[in-house]
Amino acid sequence: MSVTGSTKDPGRPSALRRLGVVGGGTVLALLAAVIVTAAADRAKLTADLSADRRFSIDPALATLVEAQTEAVTITAFWGNDYAGGLEDIETALQRIAGLSAQLRYRRIDPELQQPLKAAFETDHGAVDAPALYLTRGKRAFRINVHALLRRRLQREVGGALVALADPRPPLAVVLQGHGELRPGGGRDDGCDLALRDLELSGFQLALVDAARPGSFPADALVIVPGPTAPLGARDVADLERHLHDGGSALVLADDRAPADLTAWLRRRGVLGGAGVPQDVIERRGVAWVDDAQAKLVPNGVLRSMANHLGGQEDHLLLAGSECLNDQQEITRALAAGGRSLLLPRTAQVVAFDLAKHEAVFPGLAKRFAIAGVPPFAVARLAATRPGDAWIQAWNEVLKPQQGQTEGDAFACAVAVIYQQAQDSAQAARPDGGRLVVVGSRQAASNLVLAQRSFANSQFLSESATWLLRRSGATAIPEAETAAFQVRCTNRGLTIVGILLVLVPCIFLGVAMLAWWDRR
Repeated sequence: MSVTGSTKDPGRPSALRRLGVVGGGTVLALLAAVIVTAAADRAKLTADLSADRRFSIDPALATLVEAQTEAVTITAFWGNDYAGGLEDIETALQRIAGLSAQLRYRRIDPELQQPLKAAFETDHGAVDAPALYLTRGKRAFRINVHALLRRRLQREVGGALVALADPRPPLAVVLQGHGELRPGGGRDDGCDLALRDLELSGFQLALVDAARPGSFPADALVIVPGPTAPLGARDVADLERHLHDGGSALVLADDRAPADLTAWLRRRGVLGGAGVPQDVIERRGVAWVDDAQAKLVPNGVLRSMANHLGGQEDHLLLAGSECLNDQQEITRALAAGGRSLLLPRTAQVVAFDLAKHEAVFPGLAKRFAIAGVPPFAVARLAATRPGDAWIQAWNEVLKPQQGQTEGDAFACAVAVIYQQAQDSAQAARPDGGRLVVVGSRQAASNLVLAQRSFANSQFLSESATWLLRRSGATAIPEAETAAFQVRCTNRGLTIVGILLVLVPCIFLGVAMLAWWDRR
């Protein structure tokens, strides 16, 4: 007798359960991922996981772009032969332009769109492609196209916007002809990066030497980038007149600084450069203030065992954030951000606090007054750690001095503000001339400024803007590629092979056998 009914095996799992065993969980996970992705896309949520953050706009640049009140056009000049290699740059420029209705991006092929190129050149001069230009009315700012532009693009665009926003950009006069750092001077003697940083801070540059007509403009910043030969009577007199007229100066002076520059700094209340008067060391009188022939003791350079980079021949002084003055405008942001300065071949810089040193050198304030120097206030910008550093000649074998566990710190850079002179050319200002002296010539060299992990570039830009009483420099950093390296021994390679190859194969094999058995 046969019984009819369901032929379904009661011990066999349902189709739904079999789906769950084989891939139901995967389907649900994929569905959840699709929902989350759609929601993130609708809310415009993004995450930039690229090594150099190429798809992210720096907040400082975004703020600058959104604050634009006049139309700015970003014009790229390159053809299709360059387009493939510059695709990332073009994408980034389009993203930047999209932040504000005042910005517009366009690309002109200099070969295929010659009428557009000719029209641009009529307003802004000849174009040498490939290049980028930011234009605002009749004013233009050029950005050169080079291998590192992708890293520096946002900084360059931000600097261009700053420069274009000022119809009367400040002037920075760079003294040349006395062995200073110079454009095209290479890694050790070049200042190309320093000059570019000034341009990106909104400065107009002028390189001058002894053959220049007239004196320095009273409202200009005069930069003396580490001379190694005498300045001469004219340049010293012009520097003195410039500060007397309420002007500003940035001086780099290490142990190679010429005697006439050292004497002028001393007259302005700063001991720096190649030597220190013997009378200062022995605390005898105050005639050394304006005595150009004062007997000098070689200044040497600062050495440190705990805070330096390199070895015997390339001993580089390092001033960490704790060595920077967090109360002074120039270095406040650097100290708060934990930044460090790299100061190769640094001479100490001593600025006299008249109230403090009057007890050590009686009659000091009167002596400065006789020399025609108005009262002044000083501030340290950077110094060594107390008891950590010592002074010795540059070419001497590195040898710590005894007894350096205690003691005061050595100043590496100082800022001085003078009271306004009665016959100043800028009498309307609330104060007089301003002076920043840095004891390291090489701190502004191409070799050091190329190492953007240090704050030298920002320090120089902040010094320049403070000296001319302007707002701080645009703090847009370069993009940094996250570099990493994996080193593995033969044993390590074996373990990696097991983890990446053998173990997954075992799991896949077990899964396939289980699936076959379930069939």
